[in-house]
Amino acid sequence: MGGYGRTLAILGAILSGVLLYRILMPITFLMPYLIFTLLFIPFCGISPRDMRFGKLHLSLALFQVVVCLAVYFGIRQFDEIVAQGAMICVLAPTATAAVVIGALLGGRVEIIVSYTVLINCIVAVVAPLLFTYIDATGETIPFVELLIRILNRVMPILLLPLISALIIRKISLRTAVAINKLKSYTFYIWLFSVVLTMASTVDYIVQRGWDEWPKYVLLAVVALFIAIAQYLIGWRIGKRFGRRIEGCQLLGQKNTILTIWMAQNFLNPLASIAPAAYVLWQNLINGVELGFAKGGHISAEDDPNHIIPTRK
Repeated sequence: MGGYGRTLAILGAILSGVLLYRILMPITFLMPYLIFTLLFIPFCGISPRDMRFGKLHLSLALFQVVVCLAVYFGIRQFDEIVAQGAMICVLAPTATAAVVIGALLGGRVEIIVSYTVLINCIVAVVAPLLFTYIDATGETIPFVELLIRILNRVMPILLLPLISALIIRKISLRTAVAINKLKSYTFYIWLFSVVLTMASTVDYIVQRGWDEWPKYVLLAVVALFIAIAQYLIGWRIGKRFGRRIEGCQLLGQKNTILTIWMAQNFLNPLASIAPAAYVLWQNLINGVELGFAKGGHISAEDDPNHIIPTRK
């Protein structure tokens, strides 16, 4: 499937999730299994020695932590709920599906995986500190309890496929290589996850009702600006290190499922509309990226600093 074909497929997935959300809701329980598969297949092609942290990772992580604080304290004087929604969209860790889109665009999978693990661990520590300070729920939840609850949500999704892949590589490298060859199908698995994510998002908004629709619109617009800004800034940061594609996806493509859950449980629940809208914006941006990729505008081969890893 070419770049424009993938773009149309993403638009179709978004529309399917929006229009068929009532029919799809009973099967949204499949999401954890889809995420596991999306990570397990590329993990089988990665050696632990390939997973290293560099200046790109540290720059992106520093940006997320500093800017999420600046956004929150800058907007809260005007609107506390919008400030929380904007903050959580910046702080949100990289989506596991960034591995799929990054690979399709020609990015280095090991760089994307390394940052995904790093930023999820950082967010698991930083988020409880922020939530304790904000105290939006009115409940005094101890830092350690918040940390454990978020880690319980994040770590299984990351560690289970990683450990499983490492075990397979240890037992039979040939089997791991064979599994990794299935990575061409991960795009279609990811498409299905987009359908279910959009269905869950629409169902959540419908369940809340439309009484506060002006606030919904404001949060959605803020999420749009943040999404565009993060993809562009990630591109710029990545360009400094010869990793434009990786920087773009790592900063722009967010784990919205985790983010919505955090907002609903530890912030004002209305703030979760921002990451819910971010689901739509990031998938539209991903579709545009894949469309341009057909013409080679953002292909890895155009980057003189891009190096295809060799396997011994």
